[in-house]
Order: sequence, then structure tokens, then C-alpha cells
Amino acid sequence: MSTVESQPLDGAPRAPRSARQPQAPVPATSDDTTLRRVLLGAGGVLFALGNLLHPLEHNEAAEQAATWSAAHLLFGIGGVLIAAGLPLLAGRLGPGRLARAAYVLVWIGFVTMPANAYIELFVAPNIDHHTLHEIESDMTLVALPVAFAFIIGVPLLGIVGWRAGGLSRPVAAGLVLAGVTLLFGQGLPVKEGYWIIPATVVAGLALAATTLPWNDSRQPRRGGS
Repeated sequence: MSTVESQPLDGAPRAPRSARQPQAPVPATSDDTTLRRVLLGAGGVLFALGNLLHPLEHNEAAEQAATWSAAHLLFGIGGVLIAAGLPLLAGRLGPGRLARAAYVLVWIGFVTMPANAYIELFVAPNIDHHTLHEIESDMTLVALPVAFAFIIGVPLLGIVGWRAGGLSRPVAAGLVLAGVTLLFGQGLPVKEGYWIIPATVVAGLALAATTLPWNDSRQPRRGGS
């Protein structure tokens, strides 16, 4: 018997016996996705570590601390890496204006982090605090919106990511808790480091946790605003 084709009945179409069934495409992780995963994960850890090493206060004594330089160098680099790896989360936030706003605010907050680190690392130790405060006052129009982009963007990212189903509850809760603490911590009767440091450490680790394998299975739900 021929292996090419069999004789069909009259009127029936001729079909090759060896016709192959179509195969479903095999999903693969692109190099671009892997790179973003590494950048976001490493950035989150470095950002958390840098803030953990930061002194509890901003004063002349703190600038002489052994961890001052390392703290600002690490969280400055971490901020840039997070901004570079943030596209990894774009598909997990779902559609809508809130999702886009959260993404943009967080990206602005982290990509500008090295500017703050540079001032604290290279400028602050070489001038008196009166001069430093004058410089900071001149930069208020730029620095304040950037600071609020970070403070508002982090919890908004957690809320949007959880609603869309793209972020796990622990990660989303960590981002929301960090943002709320940074937003209302000014009213606490303690040194600023007691609330800024834990909040920023949690934010960094939460973003790093989004790169773990168990987060890959979370598919965003449709919807958005």
C-alpha cells in the first residue's frame, strides 16, 4: 500500500495519509524578559539594603557614619535598576488610566533616585547644613513632585496590581503599607529613620519579590479604569 495517500471514495477529497496535525506554540521566556527580571530583582534588593544601611537621621553626625556612602550608593543604583526592570510589571497591571498612572509615577520616583543620592553622597558632606538647606529650598519645585510621585506611586502600584490579579497579596500589601507609612509618617513622634527606613526596605523587597517564580503564574484580570 502506498505511504503517500490512499484512494478515496468517489467525490471525497484526497488527503495525504501523512498529514501532520498543527502543533501549539511552546511558550518561551525571552532574553528581554529575563534581563528585566534580573534588573528588577537586583534593584529591589540593593534599594532595600541601601536604605537599611542609612543612619536614622539627616545631620552632620550622620554624614560621618561609616555606612553613609554605601547607603546612598546602593539605593541610588537600586533605583536605576528598578526603573530599568519595571517594564516586567507592565503586563501585570491590566489596562486603564490608573494602571498607567501607577507605572509612570513609580518609574519617575525610582529613575530620579540617583539625583538625591548624588547630593547626599558628594555635596552634603562638603558644605554646611545651612547652605544645603538653601540648595534644597531652591530645588523644591522639582524635588517635591518627584518625592510625591514615589510616595503615591508605590501604594497605587500595589492597589492596581492586586485588583488586576497581577501581584500577589503579600507583595501588594507591602507596597501599600510602605506608601501609607511614607505619606503619614511625618506625624509620628519618632526619628524619621524609624519609619522611612522600614517603609523603603519593604518597598524594595516587595518589588524584588515580583520577580520570583511563583509570581509568574498570576495573570492580570481584564478591567480597569
